[in-house]
Amino acid sequence: MRVFQKNITLNGLHVRKVEDLNEITVHMLEVMHFKLATDAKKKGFDMGPTSSGFQGNVSNNDQSMDLGMDSVQTQVWKLIQSATDDDGISITNIRSSLKGLNINQIKKAVDFLCNEGHIYSTIDDDHFKTTSF
Repeated sequence: MRVFQKNITLNGLHVRKVEDLNEITVHMLEVMHFKLATDAKKKGFDMGPTSSGFQGNVSNNDQSMDLGMDSVQTQVWKLIQSATDDDGISITNIRSSLKGLNINQIKKAVDFLCNEGHIYSTIDDDHFKTTSF
């Protein structure tokens, strides 16, 4: 979901027909687990990977390799993933943290990550969070 200038937009990254009604139950459990894991992470606890069985139970450390990212995209993605602010992290903060990269490399990586559904913009077009934890 995005909110920009008081307009709410829902972007479906993967839509398919439900084949097995158990998927709905699993989804609801994953939503609850994600909420609990997010709350625990804010308090300094680690509840382990939050990806579903349908995603292959990939841990956070190995996930970037399975997503087809190059080294610049992986660096940007990991930095965005580490952001703890509810608003996400700004491109300015990404640039100051990744001094070896220029702004064009960062913007190109952010565009790729957005288009692939790995990150999304939050309060404006310059703040981002990852879609996974």
